[in-house]
Amino acid sequence: MHGQGIQQYAVLRYESEEKCVPGNHPRRALRYVMWAACIFVGVTTWAAIQPDRQVAITIDDLPAGNALNMSAAEISDLTSRLLAALREQKIPAVGFVNEKKLYKIGEVDERIKALAVWVDSGFELGNHTFSHASLNQVGLKAWEDEIVQGETVTRMLLTQHNMKLRYFRHPYLDTGRDLGTRQGAEAFLVARGYRIAPVTVDAWDWMYARVYEDARKRGDTALQQDLLRSYLTYTDAVFAYDEQLSKELVGYEPKQILLLHANQVEADHLGELVEVIRKRGYRFISLEDALSDQVYSLPDTYVGEEGTDWLDHWAITRGKPPQGRPVFPAWVIERSKALSRPTPAPQLIAEESHPPGPALNSSSAGGSLAGVGARRTEGETPSGQPARCRRYPSATVLRASASPGLSSQRDSRTSRARRHPAGSMPNKCRCLWLKSCSDAMSGERAVAENPSLHPQCLLLPDWHPCIRG
Repeated sequence: MHGQGIQQYAVLRYESEEKCVPGNHPRRALRYVMWAACIFVGVTTWAAIQPDRQVAITIDDLPAGNALNMSAAEISDLTSRLLAALREQKIPAVGFVNEKKLYKIGEVDERIKALAVWVDSGFELGNHTFSHASLNQVGLKAWEDEIVQGETVTRMLLTQHNMKLRYFRHPYLDTGRDLGTRQGAEAFLVARGYRIAPVTVDAWDWMYARVYEDARKRGDTALQQDLLRSYLTYTDAVFAYDEQLSKELVGYEPKQILLLHANQVEADHLGELVEVIRKRGYRFISLEDALSDQVYSLPDTYVGEEGTDWLDHWAITRGKPPQGRPVFPAWVIERSKALSRPTPAPQLIAEESHPPGPALNSSSAGGSLAGVGARRTEGETPSGQPARCRRYPSATVLRASASPGLSSQRDSRTSRARRHPAGSMPNKCRCLWLKSCSDAMSGERAVAENPSLHPQCLLLPDWHPCIRG
């Protein structure tokens, strides 16, 4: 179309000049034809060398990144706005879930309903561990427990729509401190039917989100607009950097995978973000389509204290750490650090008048329990008294669902101050969360084999089908 228009323009221009300019020569016609042909070839060549830019959208920390400080109604509202923007833009997406955020007393059903809207609207869900646990911090066995515990509701919701739970996203993109841990984690994921969802583009929207949400609550529209402009500009720069790095690493621009988070920035302004990305020539594809690119089969032996994207993985694997990444705006980091970090008041998952069993001391449950496919949890009541645990099948547990550090996002790629060392939370009672009826039977065997484990600490959530019959 462009070439045909140029040719028509050249002919019209030639005819016009031939009428107006005396002494026209046949060579003039040839000159215009050659001129038009050269431009046509140039336009065609330019179009041919433009990369077919494609990107998949992935959204972490469902039902919401700040869910521990939000009501179920606020989560539902954020979900509605975010999904409406995705549908309006006709963008497929996969949301990665932290199921711990579903368990707030009096709101469990509403929070699960908010999560169900994703699947009801045609979007896919993946596993992001139960409590956003880092493989680098909790260790392989505890991390495996997080995977299993974090898939119960998600798998149920997907099954209702004849879908399978097939994707996993590493929290903080932490893939292991050493190669043995990483390989063990990947083998575990494969055995459970997961494929890791990599990331190639990450513009740190979570850092903007915390400052934005504070400004939003205070009605500071000027700061919100400043943050939005900075976020869109930085995202554009990150895309440009990753496009160039991709070409240097693999010789072409692969199907990219963008990391976003379920926060107010995206819920309010996803449309503007999409416009920035489309202006760069991208079209939006599914995660499944993106993973069909051969680039995601490249050798990758990256390990380290800090998680990073897969372009960095491939560069470091080749012994060529990338340079020149866009500098994140320092003023946003400073504003984020300046905000206070209130720890959510402990929310009791369930409470019942049935006489509680005896409390366990801090040495009651040992590391040998990881083999029964259960997750150790710990906490105490708001009054500071030991949490009381009761044996299934009644499975009501009085324990704090809030855990230090889980509500906040990473402040920087080099700071892990938000992570509390093991044992920093009072360990008055340790319990086993059991994910299935078969786990309950395994738990029975664990009690028989481990006298130090109190039988009243075998638990199932109240909503679990093993309890509801």
